Amino acid sequence: MNLARLTRWKPLILILLVWIVYWNSLHNPFMFDDRHVIPENPSIRALHNIPSFFTDLSHFSILVGNRDYRPVFLTSMALCWWAGGGTVLPFHIVSIALHAANVLLLFLLCRRLFSRRSDPEHGLTATNVDWAALCSAALFALHPLASESVNYLSSQSVPLAACFYLTGFYLFHTVYGGESPPAPTRQWRLWCSYLAYALALFSKPIAITLPIMLIVWDLLFGKESLAKTGSWMQWLRSKGRKHLPYISLSVIYVVIREAVFTQPFGGTQEIRSTYVHYATETKALVLYYLKRAFVPMGLNADLDYPLSTSVLEPHVLLAIAVMLGIGGLLLWGRRNRNMVFWSLWFPVCLFLTTY
Repeated sequence: MNLARLTRWKPLILILLVWIVYWNSLHNPFMFDDRHVIPENPSIRALHNIPSFFTDLSHFSILVGNRDYRPVFLTSMALCWWAGGGTVLPFHIVSIALHAANVLLLFLLCRRLFSRRSDPEHGLTATNVDWAALCSAALFALHPLASESVNYLSSQSVPLAACFYLTGFYLFHTVYGGESPPAPTRQWRLWCSYLAYALALFSKPIAITLPIMLIVWDLLFGKESLAKTGSWMQWLRSKGRKHLPYISLSVIYVVIREAVFTQPFGGTQEIRSTYVHYATETKALVLYYLKRAFVPMGLNADLDYPLSTSVLEPHVLLAIAVMLGIGGLLLWGRRNRNMVFWSLWFPVCLFLTTY
């Protein structure tokens, strides 16, 4: 088999890898939080409840303290329940399929970002870019750290949001990351990107980091990057407009989310979203996931992670030190734009994550 023919098989190889690795999980039972979100939750048993998923938190879980605002995720749960009559198989099929889709999207995105068209100085040649993208996507496909969100069905919101997130990013890059497509194609790709971002937001809040990463990409790789324009204000005037739809969607989502969260439920209890703990908890989580990324041992879908109450706690201080160290390395190697971009993506996404 020659190299050109093998290249065409790479996406299929990645998809097969995912299904081979996760095939034995198809009949795993519901566990932990799955129970109060899926089998014991009467709201997902009727498809006519789907519109109210977007306005009523009580549909998320039978446990008031565990309710969250993820209406697209709940829609996926309802469709899986309808397809399988409450059996676990459709839920696992969708989770694995989402992971496979994310692996494929990452491969396509890496292939674009690693190329010399994207980064003339440090980009790879056409021969090597596919192999680098394949290795990156395969690492993501097989890494044990991804197994929680694939196997743990109540965490399906993670691969679901990631699928829409990566789709939105990829479509954005096809418009602004190379030769601009014809106007009609450009418009429908952008509208599909906006739609994908909206669906990602309503799958899991972590998707709100997409506009940040699009701006980071534009600053580093855009045709009029910050290095070329010379000043922030000039860059904002020239290129800030294309990010406005994503920022607007973010604002709309936050307003809707806060409006839903301030509704009283059960007549006595009011659920409110809180953001204070991000100042401490997220820093420690960055350290936790960095460690698991390099040493994926002791993984636990129901880990009892200690809550942080102060930035002066040892593990929070250590996490801050590690993040500052990473920042120093990025500053030192800032000329390698690909390294800076991919290194920033990890902590930026975790910045709005809590365990």
